[in-house]
Amino acid sequence: MLKNYSKKLQKKFKELGINQGDRIKLIHKKDSFEGILIPQSELGDPDCIVLKIQSGYNVGIRYKTDMNIEKLPETWELEHFTSTKLTSKKDLKNITILHTIAGKKIFNLSPYNAIGVKQLADDLF
Repeated sequence: MLKNYSKKLQKKFKELGINQGDRIKLIHKKDSFEGILIPQSELGDPDCIVLKIQSGYNVGIRYKTDMNIEKLPETWELEHFTSTKLTSKKDLKNITILHTIAGKKIFNLSPYNAIGVKQLADDLF
């Protein structure tokens, strides 16, 4: 589902037979990026192509009209998540989430205090 990409990118992907989960290569002048095309965030730049590169990181590359896009043989089956309407239980107190830790790969490979995240919970109690 490429709905959060711009109309011009959706058209380009359709022309090339590219769908999310396809491995693609982006070539612009002397630079190139290769990775799995993943869905664009609802809040992301619709003209930015989001790839999961081999290191496991997600990168966004702004689409340029003179950029060459190639579809490569590999395709991944991406998981689809359905949204669930949350309901509150009247007998429980409300809570607020102060932060979350994103970047599982960074977290698993680095000491906790070296990744630029300070644990706020220690300061609260």
